[in-house]
Amino acid sequence: MFSKMRINRFFLIAVPGSFYRYSFTFGAMTLLSHGIRNLFNPLSGLFGTEFLKGVSGVEHIAPFYHAVSNTFIPHLNTLYQTRTEPQFKADLEYLAKQFNFVDPVEFSAAIKNGNAKGMALLSFDDGLVQCFEIVRPILIKMGIPAVFFINPNFIGGSRIFYRYKVGQILYEISFANRSSLQNDISHILKTNGKFKKHLRHSLLALQWEDEQLINECFSYLKLTNWEQHIYMDDIQLDKMLEQGFYFGGHGMDHRSLSHMNSEERVEDVKKSVAFCRENLKQKIQLFAFPFFDYNIPSQFIDYLHGEMAIDLSFGSSGMKIDKHKQNIQRLDMEINRSNTENFIKSSLALQGVRLFAGNSTLKRK
Repeated sequence: MFSKMRINRFFLIAVPGSFYRYSFTFGAMTLLSHGIRNLFNPLSGLFGTEFLKGVSGVEHIAPFYHAVSNTFIPHLNTLYQTRTEPQFKADLEYLAKQFNFVDPVEFSAAIKNGNAKGMALLSFDDGLVQCFEIVRPILIKMGIPAVFFINPNFIGGSRIFYRYKVGQILYEISFANRSSLQNDISHILKTNGKFKKHLRHSLLALQWEDEQLINECFSYLKLTNWEQHIYMDDIQLDKMLEQGFYFGGHGMDHRSLSHMNSEERVEDVKKSVAFCRENLKQKIQLFAFPFFDYNIPSQFIDYLHGEMAIDLSFGSSGMKIDKHKQNIQRLDMEINRSNTENFIKSSLALQGVRLFAGNSTLKRK
């Protein structure tokens, strides 16, 4: 349990963390989108959701999360803010009034037939243990289906996503009495040419290719059994399967596909989807791009839905339309800083502005 003072201290980290989650990819474009969305928040009460759906051209929605928790989770909340249980329930209650939650089999058929209007598909990324402990009981009680996108190499904590190690490092160095740790990690980064004016900024700039360096920094934390309660394990996955939930690939170890060559991309997607098909007995092939998909060539998206026979793939560009109808853009519910109704309405309004400006469709190479 964290004290109120400590939670407030980490809140200052969590907000910039969410910024950096986007700033290295979308950059100014993302900041502009958030700014425009915020402009519509005060006006959201003037317009009904149905009206804004019509203005925006949005027919279906695909909200997604990583985890839900009432307590501060160091490796997560130094990077982005998770929704609390009351916030998560409020999200679902509002969305259920505006859209019809369906499972991915029904959603995929509707997308292919062009009749997905009014549908919602809920998903969660990274296979975190909070999905089993907190999310699962809520979804069962509310009768809402969902897809969980997992990284097979991380199941049970056998390995850990490099960004979560960075998140835990940020947490540990945030205390005033950890100056020795701060100096040690700064020295490692400087020695390897990875220090960028500020320690926190330098850590957040590290990529998958820097995993060995991240592991070296992480070793200075001297944590024991830290990795044992981060991801769902095989037993929990099996339980969720019994209860009717769906699973999809999210890359083997959450490496950005934009950092791979063509052969590596194909291999990574094939392996993660094959794991779900063969080990989790999934009859529908689903894949969510780690990080983003706007920088993935159109030819590769075509290949996924052609030769690889992926039923649905997923990006994370909000409510934008994708010219590849089987590649669904999802709305990140964790960037919500207002109440659910305002957030959804302002997101619809933002897409309406894009539609008016001729920028409603995702552009990629």
